[in-house]
Amino acid sequence: MKLRVSTIRILGRVCVVSLLLNGSAFSQDVTLDSLVVESRAAMDEQVWEKALELNTRALTQFGGDQPLKKYGPQFGIIFYRKGLCEMKLKRWSEAMVSFETCYRDFPNGRTEKDGGNIYQKLALLKWAEAAMGGEQWELALARFRKFIEERDKVRDKYPQGSYQVNLAICLFKLGQISEGCESLEIAIRNRDVFPTPDVGIMAGFQALVGAAIEKKNEQAVLDFMGKNRSGLSIEPYEMYRFSPTMMKLAGDAVACGMWRAALALYQLVPPTDVAISDVRARLKAMGNAAGIKMADSTLTRARLEEDLVVFEADRRGKQATEATKLAAVALK
Repeated sequence: MKLRVSTIRILGRVCVVSLLLNGSAFSQDVTLDSLVVESRAAMDEQVWEKALELNTRALTQFGGDQPLKKYGPQFGIIFYRKGLCEMKLKRWSEAMVSFETCYRDFPNGRTEKDGGNIYQKLALLKWAEAAMGGEQWELALARFRKFIEERDKVRDKYPQGSYQVNLAICLFKLGQISEGCESLEIAIRNRDVFPTPDVGIMAGFQALVGAAIEKKNEQAVLDFMGKNRSGLSIEPYEMYRFSPTMMKLAGDAVACGMWRAALALYQLVPPTDVAISDVRARLKAMGNAAGIKMADSTLTRARLEEDLVVFEADRRGKQATEATKLAAVALK
């Protein structure tokens, strides 16, 4: 009889593992099964409010009676998925709690049989990203580093380019400019290997400029641009999307007397006509396609058409990019 009971328990646990990892309907507990399957479907469809509600219900109904003992470490996967939903909805504090719970309360055991929470270490990475969203830079930095120390180097895959960029941003926000530059340069040098999205590199660069302006460290910007000029050169249509932020940073640099840095930033922004021509050429090359898969992103017709409207409005506007740049040069 003991052997029979033990066997039943093992089979029940295997069913739960299959349910949580794959969303398949093998669990004897139909209610938990339906909640997990529905929440996964909602996440696949990117209906984040619904997915969050379903994951929350699963945790509320089944997480109150020692879920680690009852279901094993794999129950922590629901907390991980709940955190993903909260991040999509920009509920940073709630997401941090979810990822912390996944990591802390549902650890994998020492043996493979005790495992099941395949996201335990990855929860550290997402915890860090959620902390960034909440502008808790020290916490984010600590969790990023803890993830690298503890992750399974074979199983825990992660986007290395984005990791280096996020690390750099945290360091810049904490005023550690030289260390941040090192991480950002790693992302730039390996942009094709990782790969690293252009949008990530520009986000990191903007954080560098912001930190340098705050500390009035003009040389940091000039040195970085001198070493990484080619890495900061991206397609005109894409660079022009960053023009409002770049123009503001250049204006802030002017305001604190960092004229050389300001002029270098103005030079990064392509002329509006060039950006418009680039968008039109890409739309023509796409033909009737709705989108084209790029190395690290997808170029969509809808986004390009939106860019065209914005860029043309900017050219007609009173505060056109070229006018602002000429005014700055004249003042200098």
